[in-house]
Amino acid sequence: MKNRAQRIIGGSPLTFGGGNIRGRIKNVLNFQKPAAWVLFILVLAVILSSGCLLTNPALEQEQELELELPEVTSVLSMDMEQINEGTSVGRTTVKDSEDIRTVLSALSGAGKTLTQSVNDYPTQENYLVVRLVLEKEKKTLYLYTQGKGYYVEEPYIGVYKYKSDKESNAAIYKIYDDRLSGATPSLEKLTLDDVRALARKGNNRLFQR
Repeated sequence: MKNRAQRIIGGSPLTFGGGNIRGRIKNVLNFQKPAAWVLFILVLAVILSSGCLLTNPALEQEQELELELPEVTSVLSMDMEQINEGTSVGRTTVKDSEDIRTVLSALSGAGKTLTQSVNDYPTQENYLVVRLVLEKEKKTLYLYTQGKGYYVEEPYIGVYKYKSDKESNAAIYKIYDDRLSGATPSLEKLTLDDVRALARKGNNRLFQR
């Protein structure tokens, strides 16, 4: 019995699969490196995954919620018109690039609000119309105040609130006022309705100097 037990122990593998040495050696010899295209796909997947992790969705969303404005060089001219109580005070055209830059700089960075724009014109009675004339289109913006905030509305796109101070807004209105005054040849040719409209403009200005 003792000899038989010793033979069983001696003939049995000490560990699972320990006796299949020839098979393991054969598997090692038959091992082949993955093809080059497999490695390429793995490396590409790692790069794409890293790019997704580095992308900041919050930043992209914030940029989408800002008012889109064209470059100064792409604006051919800028039409400005003040509306008081549904009546036009006057319309003028600005072509000076520095004046256009002043307006765009004041409006840059305007953030979109929860208020929707669902009409061709804003619901406010007093507002300043700014039409940016581009090569293939016109971009219309409506500037107005509500409470202590300054807002710009783009029809059917959204209502945005911008952070310009009172001096910047006064500079916008001064551009309009100076061009409108320069376009008026003399007060003798003004009608009574024109004088009343100008008086309303002085009492209901969109921007306070």
